[in-house]
Amino acid sequence: MHSNEFGHKMKPAIGRAYADEPIKLFVIRELDRSADVIAEDEVEPHPIGFRREWLYRFEPKVFADLRAAYQRRDAVELRRLWASAERYS
Repeated sequence: MHSNEFGHKMKPAIGRAYADEPIKLFVIRELDRSADVIAEDEVEPHPIGFRREWLYRFEPKVFADLRAAYQRRDAVELRRLWASAERYS
């Protein structure tokens, strides 16, 4: 778990973005059906709301495999990987 400059505890997660693109996010606040997240590579981080159903537990190998399949545009492999990824909890 990381902390940002505001003292928020941040848990890493994988976000399922547009066109099944996997993005690394940090969850800073959890709500019932959504979470406030910031993206790993933001220069000036500001939280955005992200639906929990699109969040997955961050595991480096899973993320790397998802990124590789996305970059290859391998839709079949992406579907398989997303189906086997563990949901964020």
